[in-house]
Amino acid sequence: HIDALPLQVTHNVYNSAGDQERQSVNMSAVVQDNSRAVIACVLNAEDEGTTAVAEMTESGIYTVLTQPIADADAVQIVVSQRELGYATGQAAALEFGTDPANVVVLGNEEDLAERAAGLGAGFTDALPSASVVGDWPGSTADIAESTVSTLLNGDTEFNVLLAATNDAAIGAIR
Repeated sequence: HIDALPLQVTHNVYNSAGDQERQSVNMSAVVQDNSRAVIACVLNAEDEGTTAVAEMTESGIYTVLTQPIADADAVQIVVSQRELGYATGQAAALEFGTDPANVVVLGNEEDLAERAAGLGAGFTDALPSASVVGDWPGSTADIAESTVSTLLNGDTEFNVLLAATNDAAIGAIR
């Protein structure tokens, strides 16, 4: 539990780390903890995901979803994966500065390809001197770790690494 000052509102972070079963358990915990509001990125927008969202909203929990679920009684924020990646890429470029940047993007797998493309495009649009030297697999921590190990032992020169998921970022650091 963390107190969100100055409002003195206790909040919990339920991180399912990309595990759909764990997310269902976490969503049930939101109800059991008598939460008043939740912001959720539902991993399985069918079956367990819709059931869990219905359980939260029926319990009177104000629910915000970061992707659409048909017929959900919740606020739904609809942003394309490319837009999400683009905004993140731009923010990363602003943080990086003006030095020449050779960018590697992790997450070229089918389910992340749009977000990964947005990362690279956002970075290079915000920092025109930058170039994306390649995009590689990195949908999980293990895949990202293996990819970065291969890159570091190979001849790809890069000084910026953008990851399409939190797990990919963790794997890249390992």
